[in-house]
Amino acid sequence: MTNCPVILRLPATKSGSRDRRDISTTMMKQQTKKRLALGLIAATIGSGLTLGSGTTPVSADPTQLNALVGMGSDTTQDVMNAMAGFNYGQNYKAINSGASSNYRHLISFDAAPAQSASDNCVTPVINGPTFTRPNGSTAGRKALYAGSGLSTAGWTGVDFVKDDLSVIGTCGTAVNISGAVNFARSSSLKSGTGTDVVFIPMGRDAVTFASYRPGGGTPVTSLTRKQLIDSYDNATLEVINDPDGSGTLTIVPCGIQTSSGTHSFWRDTVVKSDASKEALAVATCLTAGARLQESKGDLLKARGDTLDATLNDFVVIVGFSAAAYIAQANGVSAPNGYADITIGGISDDSEAGTGGATLGSPVSGVAPTLVPNGTFYTSAGHGRDVYNVIRRSLIVNTGTGVLLNNAYTSLFATASSQVCTNTAVLNKFGFASIGNCGDYTTNLKAWDTGAA
Repeated sequence: MTNCPVILRLPATKSGSRDRRDISTTMMKQQTKKRLALGLIAATIGSGLTLGSGTTPVSADPTQLNALVGMGSDTTQDVMNAMAGFNYGQNYKAINSGASSNYRHLISFDAAPAQSASDNCVTPVINGPTFTRPNGSTAGRKALYAGSGLSTAGWTGVDFVKDDLSVIGTCGTAVNISGAVNFARSSSLKSGTGTDVVFIPMGRDAVTFASYRPGGGTPVTSLTRKQLIDSYDNATLEVINDPDGSGTLTIVPCGIQTSSGTHSFWRDTVVKSDASKEALAVATCLTAGARLQESKGDLLKARGDTLDATLNDFVVIVGFSAAAYIAQANGVSAPNGYADITIGGISDDSEAGTGGATLGSPVSGVAPTLVPNGTFYTSAGHGRDVYNVIRRSLIVNTGTGVLLNNAYTSLFATASSQVCTNTAVLNKFGFASIGNCGDYTTNLKAWDTGAA
């Protein structure tokens, strides 16, 4: 039998490199144990079981062969990349589950492909399926459903719009991805209740607005909560006093791609809109291009510059993660045009505009030593926990509710988990520490199902 190369697609890097790195099986010819281990992994995937179902790598093999694979949120991808050992040119100590569960590591795949990529496909496990990358919290949770072997329709995903507005299509027809996704990153908490999955909090973020004013002029550094709500309420553009003290300024709201957890939190919690109203509100911005990938100031600037040909005296705004801004400004994440935009503060946190709390800016200090503003992060209207989503039966005995002792609990569940005790890395990426980190008993939800 001819030995063919096996392709393993690793997490995307922010430098624009492709996701694929060749691992030749010829390097394994003299490593019988490794071939057996790969065969066990392939057999596990083929049987529809997850890699957490009891199969363990031969002790001499790299533990990454049995790593837990995560996908989904753009907001938390960089911090989880760091937990896995590397992000944006910097090495970090990779966390693992410990001796009792075979030192299982994490692999975290970015929400979006590199801008230089010609496809949007990932192959997260050796000998496993190749499929369309899930972009955003909702897509990650739906991929977890399919990756848990529960989808009869398989996984398809959706097209991806690059910064230049060119489109990368999906990776073919529906694919059986059983065993290929073990946890989902999520920056929002799904509504409703259930017993199928658990959203395990790991840190605190805040969501505010980012603004860009084409052609110069005084930046918009602060708005009231009501001005944000009114801006996303209908198709009539909100008009405010120009911060330079003369005349007025029109607010042009832009929309975030709809599978994003930041999009749903911004729409549902911060600006109190709904899908139909929000779609009408962002229509002007959409004439300049597609919805924005979250936390990308360069895209907001591009929309504003395009609209500048037809509009006068305006500012474009969009919802923005404070943690993402901190990480970009402090140099631990790719900058993504953060210097082109202004991170906004809230002067009145009242939905009715009648004397609510002054929150100020969500960030404090000067780059590269920005830190969260605790007052902003604890706000009910702007602060949010971020999560890793796990199939509940992998965390607890579903009959008794007793916590299981395995890699999932060691890495994610309880305050003493590897994720929760890695506070230095969480804080470095702009997330505030929380007392409920690792809580596996509270946020029980039903599955997200569908194509993306």
